[in-house]
Amino acid sequence: ISSDGLISRKNSISVPKYSNKSIPTLVLKADTHQTLYLAGLDGMASALAIHTLPEAEKLDEGTALEKVTPFKDPGKLACGFVIPKGDLQSKPQFLITITKQGMVKKSPLGDLPGPSSQMFALVKINPGDELQQVLFTSGEEDLFLVTKNSSAIRFAESEVRTMGLVAAGVNGIKLQDEDHVVM
Repeated sequence: ISSDGLISRKNSISVPKYSNKSIPTLVLKADTHQTLYLAGLDGMASALAIHTLPEAEKLDEGTALEKVTPFKDPGKLACGFVIPKGDLQSKPQFLITITKQGMVKKSPLGDLPGPSSQMFALVKINPGDELQQVLFTSGEEDLFLVTKNSSAIRFAESEVRTMGLVAAGVNGIKLQDEDHVVM
């Protein structure tokens, strides 16, 4: 996805070269059998079959994001991800969402819907908050949150119970004044 809000896929194993005019805001490695998930700052997401994305040799030859997704404003896009390849049945995997205000939510990867023209709630975002990060975990990881004002916390992922997609999550870190989570 380009900074101008153009989306495309490139059929290449090599890393594309970019000029100053075409710097991407999101580059992901995937194959045409996978699903691309795009999540907005508001926690709403879209799922797209990668094979349906327009193919383009150059980034500035892509198609406007709003023509192939329900997203109308590319500036409101928080992140994009592709589910890692592997057998979800033999090894449980989870999706962790983290907001700027420190809310943490763990959901099973299997709860994610397949490609659709409809938006879905990836995470409920409280008023004044924004989706910051999406991570994949095994369920046995340690989570480490860092704030703008250099506060940090580390805790076991097992301390966060599994929740459905429409939940907001639990408070992962207490913030002071205008502080917010940066990673």
